[in-house]
Order: sequence, then C-alpha cells, then structure tokens
Amino acid sequence: MKTFDFLLINHYFYIGLINKKNYIMQNYIMWPSTMRNRTSVVRMRIKEGAAGYGVYVMILEQLREAENYRVHDDIDIMAFAINVLDTALIDRVLHSYDLFKKDENGDIYSQWLIDSMANHDASKQARTQRAQKAAAARYKKTDEKEYQECLSNANAMHKQCTSNANSMQENATFYINKSTNKLTNKSNNRQAIITELHEKFGCDEEQLDYILSGNGTAVTDKYINQLMTLKDEQHNMRLICDIIQYYGLKVESGNILCHITKMGEVGGKYIMELIRIYYADKEKKFKPEYGINYILTKLKAV
Repeated sequence: MKTFDFLLINHYFYIGLINKKNYIMQNYIMWPSTMRNRTSVVRMRIKEGAAGYGVYVMILEQLREAENYRVHDDIDIMAFAINVLDTALIDRVLHSYDLFKKDENGDIYSQWLIDSMANHDASKQARTQRAQKAAAARYKKTDEKEYQECLSNANAMHKQCTSNANSMQENATFYINKSTNKLTNKSNNRQAIITELHEKFGCDEEQLDYILSGNGTAVTDKYINQLMTLKDEQHNMRLICDIIQYYGLKVESGNILCHITKMGEVGGKYIMELIRIYYADKEKKFKPEYGINYILTKLKAV
C-alpha cells in the first residue's frame, strides 16, 4: 500500500494524495510568511485592517488562476468573483496602496505575483522542452519517413477527436436548427422544451417562444442605461449588461435574463453560474451564434 501524507504550505492547506516519489500541486502561490510586513501591505493594513488584507489575498488568488496573471479592472465583477459586497473596499485595495498595477489594456496585475511565479513558469517550460527532446530522441530510431507519417497520423487523430468532442457538446442538450431558425432537441418537441423552461424559470411561454425563434428588438444604449439605474449593492446590473452585450442579446432576451437572475441578485445560483460561463467564454473568445439559446441551455442544467 502506498504512503499518503498531508501537505501544509504556510497557512494554506493543500490536501493531496502524495506518494514517496512525486506529487502534483496545482495553482499554488509562493507565499512568504513576511508578506504582511511589506511596506505597501502595511500601509494598506493600517487603513483597511484585516478585511483589506483578506481582500488583497483573494485578489491575488484570482490573478493566479487567470491567464497571464491578469484580470480586467472591473470592480463589480471582481466583487462577485471573490464574494465581497463592499466594492469601495475592493476599489481602495486595488488602486490606493500601490499593490496592483494596470496595463495598457486596462487589466489589473501584481508585479510581485508575476515575479514570484517566474521560477515556476520557467521550470514548467524546461520540463516541456525536456519531454519534447526525449520524444524526438525516441523517434530518431526510425527513419524520417516513418517519423513524418507518425506526426501526420497524430495530427489527424487530434483533429478527429476535437471534431467528435465538439459534435458531442453541440448535441448534448438542445441546439439550433439553422435551416428553420427554431429550437429543437432529439425528440424535436419544441413545445416540450418551452414548457420545461417555463417550469424551470417561471418565464412566460409566449415570450420564450418569441425569443427562441430569433425575434426581438435590438439593444440600444438607452436600454443599457436604464438597466444600469437598477444597480445597487445587492444587484449587479453592470454584469448583466456586459453579458447582454457580449452575447448580442435582444431586449426581450435581456429581460428574460433579468427575470431569471432576479435582476443580478448577489449570490443567486443563476448569476453565479452566469459569471462562470461568461468568464470561460471570454477567455476562449467564444461567442455562440444564438446567445440566449446557449445561455438557457447552460442554466437549464443548474
């Protein structure tokens, strides 16, 4: 039987299955025990106390998980991501104590985090290069023709697997029949789907039928501004507006989204799932052709 241990790193606990020879640790931060005594952190702690320090740590954790260790400077989305309602505190921690910087794209980053992760990233790159060299050495045992054929077959298999995966994902729930622009599923029972969405979200069936058919009024700046007037500490309408614009929703679809999320109510299960979907799609730069159908498909499974 293998020996398993618990690994403790500073005041963060990572529970993992570790054998005697190797282990895998993901998304860690090289956190020094003297972090609280850095000059800029001390200035922040004097003003903001332990609450400010907690926000600082959570923002660093979010940056660690983000691509290139950067996130967009959006206080409301940040508040949702770290589940803190005091947006003024987040704003001060981000901008008042020289703890974070902003690049030319409007993204927030921590130079300390980037520097501390440099060795990790370099080691990761070195391991990748060693693996590539080892693979190349193994292939040298065959002639060049066999090597090229192997590469060609591997690429073909990768493309086929990707195609199969995309096809499975597209048909997993319900999809858009482009020839008729109508919502369908394996049973082609449109009314059953609308009824299911009505029972799930409490939306009007006629309105669902209308928007799922691709109908609706184009969103204007006036509509977005009207929604923004409803924003407060309990309702993040800025996020709702960002989602409406990103997925190209119509006014009627936006109203459905407001209804389902209870006007972006903080902590609601649908708004939290929307945050996850929205960030994932933005990172992949993915925009579905029929935004509201795609969103309802995702939320239906929650």
